[in-house]
Parts: sequence; C-alpha cells; structure tokens
Amino acid sequence: MNQHSFRSHTLLTITKTGTDLTSGARTNGKLNLMDLAGSECVWKSGAEGERLKEAQNINRSLLAVGDVIQALRAKQTHVPFLNSRLTYLLQDSLGKGNKTVMVVQVL
Repeated sequence: MNQHSFRSHTLLTITKTGTDLTSGARTNGKLNLMDLAGSECVWKSGAEGERLKEAQNINRSLLAVGDVIQALRAKQTHVPFLNSRLTYLLQDSLGKGNKTVMVVQVL
C-alpha cells in the first residue's frame, strides 16, 4: 500500500530427476516455492492507473487459487485451473496424488 512496495507473485520451480542405480528406475520430482502478493483493498489504498490494474490482477489471481482449492476439496469433476496463469502453472502440483503445504503470514 505504498509507492515503493513490490506487488507481484513470485514462483520458483525446481525439478529433479533421480535414477535408482540398482533397478535403473527413474523418478521425477517438482518443488514449487511461491510468494503470493497479498490482496489489496483498492478503495483504501487509493490506487490509480497501472497500480489499480496491478492490484485488480493480483486480487483476481488470488481468487482463482481459492476457487481451485475449493473445487479440489469438494472433489468436483471440473477444477478451474485455466482461470488464471498462476493456477495453470500449478495444476500439476495441486492435482491428484500431490502434496501441498501452505504457510501464511498475516500482518
């Protein structure tokens, strides 16, 4: 909510392939580390122009993550991964058989 803050999501993806030396079996792993920008109350921040568009896009992508998590918890047949670029990038990590941990810092 100030002019110097950096307002965006950050996603670092680490992929690793391992080979069992005795059987030759290969396994793949993927680790996504995310720093999601917090939602912003637009009327309170007074954002205008580009900052307003940026805040709206951040809020929209956070809502999309919530929609995906809600659909997965409800075991819905359709999970809206395509509603956001962020959820699209995370769909193979949030889907079936994967482990996800979320750490939230509230200020």
